Amino acid sequence: MPRPGPQRAVFLAGVVLGLSAASSAWPLPLDGSLPVIQRPKFDPQSEYTAGMAALADQKYRDAKSHFEHVLSIMPGHPRALYGVGVAEAALGDLKGAARDYQAALKSEPNLIDALHQLALTDARLGRDDQARLHLATLKRFAQTCASACPQAADIAAAITEVETTLSAQPAPAKAPAG
Repeated sequence: MPRPGPQRAVFLAGVVLGLSAASSAWPLPLDGSLPVIQRPKFDPQSEYTAGMAALADQKYRDAKSHFEHVLSIMPGHPRALYGVGVAEAALGDLKGAARDYQAALKSEPNLIDALHQLALTDARLGRDDQARLHLATLKRFAQTCASACPQAADIAAAITEVETTLSAQPAPAKAPAG
């Protein structure tokens, strides 16, 4: 029995997938050629700038979308991951925000903003031990930097905010005695 040609194989694949030649979801051209898959054309810098502007305007869903466009072109971009985290935190997804901050820090371990927000997020999630670890890292940065680096004031402010947040957290409930 002769093997089916490429057009027949494409047709059979379409039948299995429930597609017809008239379907807009038809995956391959009928002439047997391979399709050209085109990725959306995004300018990462423009998308990043638009994401920052959307954050400033408190348009968090738009900001998240812009930063995700950057990540579709430049996976692991630490500042875009941080931006997604900020947007997710503002939208109420603290666990998602924490994952994004962690991913940003994996790409850029010295990203103070991500470390600061991760510490705050962990504290808000009741992960005080994790928040204290991040606070200790911020304090190490402060010692290394002292007042010599341009981020010294930001690091000091981050430390103060994390310490305040941790001290405001309710104490964990104690197990009943007995």
